[in-house]
Amino acid sequence: MALELGGFDKLRKVVKQPALQRVADRILEKGHKLEIDEQSRKNLATARDELARDPKRHFIGYFNHNAYSDPGIYARVFWEEIDPQRTRKVIVPASDWHMHPGNNFVFGNFVRLAATMQDFDVIPIVQGYMIGNEKYINFRTGLPYTQADADGINRASLLHLTRERKSRPTAVFLAPEETRGEIDVLQEAKPGIETMAKSLSPCVVLPMGIEFIGDHGRGLNLGSRVGVHVPEPFIIEGRDNVPTIDDFMLRLAGALPTNLQGVYADRVAQVNV
Repeated sequence: MALELGGFDKLRKVVKQPALQRVADRILEKGHKLEIDEQSRKNLATARDELARDPKRHFIGYFNHNAYSDPGIYARVFWEEIDPQRTRKVIVPASDWHMHPGNNFVFGNFVRLAATMQDFDVIPIVQGYMIGNEKYINFRTGLPYTQADADGINRASLLHLTRERKSRPTAVFLAPEETRGEIDVLQEAKPGIETMAKSLSPCVVLPMGIEFIGDHGRGLNLGSRVGVHVPEPFIIEGRDNVPTIDDFMLRLAGALPTNLQGVYADRVAQVNV
C-alpha cells in the first residue's frame, strides 16, 4: 500500500504536475548546500550510464540516516545527477508511525506535500523497535504494534512495490539503519535491504554517504552544508546474487569519513589493509 495523500492530492487538480515539480525542485535546490567531490560525481555518472545502458533496470539507493532531510537529499542528487528525465517511479519506505500526522504533525504533512509535488510514493513500514513498545501506538487499533501488525503493513507495502516494478522501472531509496541516530556515526543496520534487492533485481545499487558539516540537528537542517560521498555503484543481476547486509553497509561505511563509520569502522579498516 502507498501512503494516502489526504487533502494535498487536491493540489494536482488545481496546479499541473510539472509546475508543482518545478517549485519542489527549487525548494530542494535551496534547502541544502551540497558539496560533491570529483570522484563522487564520476561514480554518479557511472550509475547514470548503467541505467541508460539497460532502461528496464530498477535502482536502489541507500544512505546513512542522520536527519529527516536525508531522503530528500538523496532524491535531489538522484534527480539532478542520475535521472533528470524522471524515467523511474521513486518509492520511499517510511515509518508508519511517524507518517501519521497525529504522531508527527509537521513531518507527516510535509512528506505528503512533497510526495504530491514530486509525484513519488511513500510505502509505510513498521520498524522492529516499535513492536510491543507502548510509545508507538498503531493508530488503526489504538494499541502498540504487534508482530502481526508489522507483518501485515510491511507485506502490503512490498506488494505495492511489486506492482509498481512490474509496470515500470522504479527507484527505491532506503535507510538500512531504520532510524536516525543520536549522533552522526553509523549504527548497525537492520534486515530488509536484502529483501528489497531480491524483489528489484536486476538493479543498479548506489550507496551515498551524507555528512552534515557544521552545526546541525536531527530535523530538516535547512541551509546546512552537506558533504555527499558516493562510492562506485554495483549491479545485482539476480535473486541469487544479493550481497549480505554487511556487504551493503561496508560499501556505505567505506565512503564516509573515518569518524562517521561507527560500528563498521574496524571492518572497513580490515578491508583496506
